[in-house]
Amino acid sequence: MYPKLKYPCTNESIEAVVAGLDLKKTDVVVSIGGSGDIPFAIAPHVGQVYAVDSSEVQTSFMAEQAGCMRANDFVEFCGMWRVSEDALREGALNYSPDEMGDVSVGNFVARERYFSGDRFLSCRAAIDRVRVVNTDIIEFLKGRKRVNKLYLSNSLGWSREPVSREDMGVIVSSIVLGGLAYETTYSGANSHLGGSLRLISHMRLTSKAEKIQLSENYGGHIWTPRVYRKVL
Repeated sequence: MYPKLKYPCTNESIEAVVAGLDLKKTDVVVSIGGSGDIPFAIAPHVGQVYAVDSSEVQTSFMAEQAGCMRANDFVEFCGMWRVSEDALREGALNYSPDEMGDVSVGNFVARERYFSGDRFLSCRAAIDRVRVVNTDIIEFLKGRKRVNKLYLSNSLGWSREPVSREDMGVIVSSIVLGGLAYETTYSGANSHLGGSLRLISHMRLTSKAEKIQLSENYGGHIWTPRVYRKVL
């Protein structure tokens, strides 16, 4: 058990992220770690995924989830035991932070649906492509120049302050020319990455991710995905 586990599963659409990043077999991807759902889902499509999280609780949980995959334990990986039978029967989608972290019943249902069948097997086969790293993502990106795809979730949006020029420089410099960055904002809030002159909005991929995300809204999480391409 993880008493301070904030994200036992993702509260974004896994399918939206995978589609929005337009993943290639040769890609090196850096992803916010969280529950591990997103980097695990990315792994079969790319060469390497770094699942980065500053929380030791989250990185320990990701390692345990990776162990469930290696053991082919789909039931334990999906963690539906965290959700009460009453909540499932009633279709409850409200938050239950004390019991399930900052997610909803619907998020657990969505994860189970995404990873079912052959997807779980393909992610299991690719699990060694995922490297879990316990550090701040900006610190991890410093000095890196060959990131093809970057998934930031809403990690830039926790502070009300704009992202510093220095941090934005680190983020953009880590991405290869033509590479993509996926950012999520809450309820259409202003994008942080949109403030960089070296990134332009990828309208087709953004629209694709938005449509998928909107079709999978659970528990009041109305996320707005945005995909950017590095041009300078």
